Amino acid sequence: MSVSYTHEKMESLWFQLELEGKNEGIARGRKYKRLDIENESSFRLSCCFPDKHLELLIGLRTDITEEELVFPDWKGMKFELIELEIPIKGSKHLSLRLENREYMDIFASLCADLADNLSGATADMREVALAAFLDRWTRFFERYGLHGLLPEKRQGLFGELYWLRVLLENDIGCMKVLSSWRGCERGYHDFEINGHVVEVKTTMSKEPRKVRISNERQLDDRGLISLHLLVLSIIRSDAGGESLPEIIETLKAIVSEAPGAGRRLEQSLNAAGYLDIHAHLYTDTYTVKKEELFCVREGFPRITELPEGLGNINYSLVVAAVNDFAMDRDEYLVMIKRAL
Repeated sequence: MSVSYTHEKMESLWFQLELEGKNEGIARGRKYKRLDIENESSFRLSCCFPDKHLELLIGLRTDITEEELVFPDWKGMKFELIELEIPIKGSKHLSLRLENREYMDIFASLCADLADNLSGATADMREVALAAFLDRWTRFFERYGLHGLLPEKRQGLFGELYWLRVLLENDIGCMKVLSSWRGCERGYHDFEINGHVVEVKTTMSKEPRKVRISNERQLDDRGLISLHLLVLSIIRSDAGGESLPEIIETLKAIVSEAPGAGRRLEQSLNAAGYLDIHAHLYTDTYTVKKEELFCVREGFPRITELPEGLGNINYSLVVAAVNDFAMDRDEYLVMIKRAL
């Protein structure tokens, strides 16, 4: 049975364990509680005394060794393979322990994510899921750190979520649309549906409006059925418009009825650097003043061929220079539906 966890639920249980341990006068050791009462050997939350370090315990197979596990170095947290007498003597557990309360919010969020990822896994699959979890969050910390997205990243994410909502609202298929979002995984292109690609760019520049093309692959349509460039001209303010948390709430509502879609959306948002615990930081709101869709084909101004020895090319594209390649959004959506 899959159980849904939240970082608020985690924090509440840890607080309860800390208080109970204090009232019971525990001087040394662990005070722990199962997360899933139907699965005795899987997940426990723990408070370790006397330091009151908070901990997530994950049951693993009894013959696993430290040599089989490679743990990352995450700030304020520690991984360890430990042996406990629960549920049976000699049981092996992964311990993920918080040693600096400054990182409580991020710790609770990733523990909730780990529990959700592993709750439906068998003992054998648990190690595969664990490895994927460690890799995903290590990449997250390397890319985004612990303190939220920078303004430029927020703006870019807003543009991708804007197009994601357009697709979701046009009966293309919830999981199909969520799977098409590749920008969150730092792919070359932002969206791809059956060989039809859309690259999303936002700009707040005045005329002549420009967008930044960050590498030569972004506007290379070789091997694709179609490639389109969506340009969103936006303004940013502290009032009016729509904030990142607000557009995300609308997306969650849209996908709420589709099985597995909410989880998929959350994982994609995490991969894009967005965590709910940082929502209070994202007060800026955005208003889309103009939406333009361009078909990238022969004659479109772009760089796709590089002399030997050159790479990682980025350049500015003047939006007015590609007006002849404009395409109606509704016409594009009809084309996509027919392709499916």
